[in-house]
Amino acid sequence: MQLRLAIAALVFAAPGAAVAADLGATGTLSGTATALGWRVQDTAGDTTNTGLTRLRLQLDGARQTNAGDLSWLAVYDNEVLGLAAVPGPEPTYLDLHRQVTSVGNYRWTHRISRASLAWETDGGRFILGRQRVAWGSGRLWNPTDRFNPSSPTAFESGEKTGSDALMAERYIGTFGALQFVAAPGKHDRGVSRKIAARWRDTVGETDYALLGGRIGGEPIVGLDLATNFLGGGLYFEATAGWPKDEARYVQSSTGYDTVWQLPFLVDTVTIGIEYFRNTAANGQKSAALATDRLQTRRQHLFALSGGYDISFLWRASGTLLLDTETASWALVPSLLWSAAQNVDVQFLAQFYRGEIGSEYGTGQNALVVRISAYF
Repeated sequence: MQLRLAIAALVFAAPGAAVAADLGATGTLSGTATALGWRVQDTAGDTTNTGLTRLRLQLDGARQTNAGDLSWLAVYDNEVLGLAAVPGPEPTYLDLHRQVTSVGNYRWTHRISRASLAWETDGGRFILGRQRVAWGSGRLWNPTDRFNPSSPTAFESGEKTGSDALMAERYIGTFGALQFVAAPGKHDRGVSRKIAARWRDTVGETDYALLGGRIGGEPIVGLDLATNFLGGGLYFEATAGWPKDEARYVQSSTGYDTVWQLPFLVDTVTIGIEYFRNTAANGQKSAALATDRLQTRRQHLFALSGGYDISFLWRASGTLLLDTETASWALVPSLLWSAAQNVDVQFLAQFYRGEIGSEYGTGQNALVVRISAYF
């Protein structure tokens, strides 16, 4: 079934120019057809084959007036997912996810993953609806992102659950802005009420941001820095929290990205290193606040990443995640092929090693193929 859907996805978006449909005053309609198949092996050696097929439609529109600009965004997903177990409700305030039907181990669902209205003037903007609140400069870990955090080992780490929220932003000076975000909570959907304010600006070559807020009953403060250093990019972000039933904790991410030109290679190699520290980690994978902050078993994690363009159509990359406390690790190599002007094929693997109770000892080895067609 997944194979047939994958072929249908590619036929639906055949090679050629990926051009969005102009719907006039309504906006432009674009789409992505994705077929994702993977083979997972658990710690006992048992394997499971499953997959995901997604048709995503995105509507963008805008209207300019003398008073300001009104814009809108809507993203609709129609998915068929092979499951060993049915997941819980999505961590969103509004329930915009529905199951159409299920057959065997496959479940057909659809949802609204983004839906927002924005009003912007020379002095600022307002955004209301399901949106992505993009805070943080870290590449793999974003401790200041308390609205849409994700794990670096997720198959689709770029697929962020949106927040049903109101964001208000006031532009100050050339680069500065004061941001305010409020999102309601709903206990039975695992969503905490979130209120946060963030000041961002640029001094010389350094971007910085200060934030404070309350996530559920937890007051937080945070700092985000990004600057140029020795021909590369240096970044740091950290959040401190004071939960009701836990001790104060600090999560921080420090990293450096650069490029190397090796004499025996035609193109440059991108290199990155990142260190994540989580003083809330106690050796257990807590389910509490799972949608509100990064959860790790261990306090000290490192990541080494690299990438190289083998040719115009092929790019190899990889990430090595290290748990230095218990010597566990995860390796995530990837090969991306631009098969056509609007078709990408990615071959991805995940390998885990470590003892039970380590950060990566309970991970499941996986082989993944992802085909994405854009139209």
